[in-house]
Amino acid sequence: MRVSNATQFSLGVFYMQQKQQRLQNLYEQISSKQRVITAADDPSAASLAIEVSATASRNDRYVSNAKLAHDQLAITDSTLQSVADTITRIRELTIQAGKPALSDTDRSAMRSELVEVSKNLVGLLNATSAEGNFIFGGTATESKPFDIVWEPAIQITYQGNAQRQEVAIGSSRTLALTEPGNLVAGDSSVIPALTTALPAVAANPPTVPTALPAVTTDRDAFTPGNELFQAISRLDELLRVGENNAASTAAFDRMLYESRQNTAGAITPNPFKGYEDFAARADWNIPDPPNPDSGTAYYAKGMEEVLKGLDVGFEQVVSVNTIIGSRMNAADTVENIGRDQAINYTSRIEQLVGLDDDGYVQAISEYQAALTALQASQQTFSKIGGLSLFNYL
Repeated sequence: MRVSNATQFSLGVFYMQQKQQRLQNLYEQISSKQRVITAADDPSAASLAIEVSATASRNDRYVSNAKLAHDQLAITDSTLQSVADTITRIRELTIQAGKPALSDTDRSAMRSELVEVSKNLVGLLNATSAEGNFIFGGTATESKPFDIVWEPAIQITYQGNAQRQEVAIGSSRTLALTEPGNLVAGDSSVIPALTTALPAVAANPPTVPTALPAVTTDRDAFTPGNELFQAISRLDELLRVGENNAASTAAFDRMLYESRQNTAGAITPNPFKGYEDFAARADWNIPDPPNPDSGTAYYAKGMEEVLKGLDVGFEQVVSVNTIIGSRMNAADTVENIGRDQAINYTSRIEQLVGLDDDGYVQAISEYQAALTALQASQQTFSKIGGLSLFNYL
């Protein structure tokens, strides 16, 4: 078989390119400390590495979400602590307002402070996250969840929804970032009307010397979940009208009368029993009919109910804050476990496609050998390519 110069040249170039490619592969392995540069280097290991890498990416996303959740929940936690402190201040103000012999000026000053503290409370409940989203509005994050007006009377209203913002912190687990504001503090400060209004009592029944008016609302009956706002509204009313408001006193007497009638008739349940129990206390001992005027008792009972409402509202806020704390702990746990898993995933990928110390040394040795072989091939090719019969003539 005759080997032409062209054939020798092509073979020489081919083998040198092979050696260059091998040298390039070894260089990439050494520089990246990776044994598998392309899937062709080890298809099985490359496939497993891709699967592990995808799992690691999901884990990184969950870790990132857990950190986001913890940071936002921390803002909520801090805000709720401030809300609890504000409720405590309103409670202190209620105790001061319940003292006897307050003048109209005293109550007016207290009412002014109540307005400012209530505005501060609503400001806290309208807090935002680092991204500027309202954290107590449910999924309505772009508008203030709570609104307050204070003239002529304090009225607070929740305008968000009852849904929660959630984020995935696992393949089948989500964590709520927020708690709807109506579950934190209530929906409204408006005390609802009685299911059945109390009609007016005739002017001269056996036990009542004068007419008692019809009553549509029990101002001391707060609805579950709304005790905080309704207690604030009731306190505002008491500070504005004082002890000697004829209409309020008459409403107190009307419900006391109704309770005594229900008791005498063995009617249960008796929704107005609280008035009867209050009137029977040694410090009041209000007769039937109420005489003298029961205005002071009406005021005192209202303040007692305000304190009860504030205490329930405080417990409601603390309860929500406890839930927030448990979510923060859950986010911490997911983040810590996820970071440990990330290390394991990285180690597994290294085992599949990486170069250990022995492999690294071997790759350097092979690189040196391949470089020497390439240089020898280049020199041989150069000499063969320069051969000519004219050199021997």
